[in-house]
Amino acid sequence: MIHLLHNQWFVLLLCTSFGIILIASLRFQFLKSVNAIERESIGSIAYPVSVYGCYLVFDYFNQQYLYFYLPVLILAVCDPLATLIGEKWPMGKYNNGRDNKTLMGSSMFLLSAWIIIFSLFLLSGAELSTVKMIAISLFIAIFSCITEAFSRKGYDNLTIPASVLVGLILVYH
Repeated sequence: MIHLLHNQWFVLLLCTSFGIILIASLRFQFLKSVNAIERESIGSIAYPVSVYGCYLVFDYFNQQYLYFYLPVLILAVCDPLATLIGEKWPMGKYNNGRDNKTLMGSSMFLLSAWIIIFSLFLLSGAELSTVKMIAISLFIAIFSCITEAFSRKGYDNLTIPASVLVGLILVYH
């Protein structure tokens, strides 16, 4: 039996199907909770593209799960958490040229990203000292946080996973 995550065609089909559904939801205005944002954004379309891109990198690096799960989790957890916290407590407002952000939201992104990265390193059994795990986790969290802060119009759905992957490749691989 073929493990589905190890089947590139299955993952491509899944991401393509998801992309088609999201495009149709924009065109025919269903899935309003996914598309109900007040600004112009390509975020919902970029999401399946970045998931498939993460899969390709995971596959390239001999299916080391950190290369798939880490960028997808950072995108799925930290980005919405930063938005929710930034809207609830809008302290330290700043503008990245097109979108409004808050230092509170960015701080929450950084903290949650660091916790996820460090936790996954611990769970993965990476043969690193605790100090090295903390340093690598912090570097990747800061790099992805800065990337998120400067991404506009939903492009963060591409740039966040890309920055996590670049960080992993630079300091872990």
